[in-house]
Amino acid sequence: MGKQCYLGRSNKCYKYFLMWVLCDINAAYVSFIQLFNPQYDINTTPLGVLSSNQGNVIARNQPMKALGIKMGEPHFKVKELIRDSNGHVWCCLKTWHNHVRFH
Repeated sequence: MGKQCYLGRSNKCYKYFLMWVLCDINAAYVSFIQLFNPQYDINTTPLGVLSSNQGNVIARNQPMKALGIKMGEPHFKVKELIRDSNGHVWCCLKTWHNHVRFH
C-alpha cells in the first residue's frame, strides 16, 4: 500500500499511511473551461482547447470528437468545421492551474 508513518502527539502514537492517487480527467482542459464559462453546455456544444502556440487541438469534449477532430490535429485544418458546427476553442493557458485546485 503506502509508506507507513507514525505521528506522535502527547505521548500517543497514531499510525497512518501515505498514499498517492493518480486520476485522469477526461477532457480536463475543456472541463476547466466549462467551469468558467457555464453558458456552454459541455454535453452538446463542441468545445476544444488549443496548444499554447494555438497550433494544435490538445483537448476535446465528446461532441468535438464526434465531428472527427483528432488529438493534435492542426487548428487551421479544422477551423471551418468547428465554426460551422457552432463549436468554440480556447488557447491553453498555464495560469488555469492557479485557479483550479483539487482537495
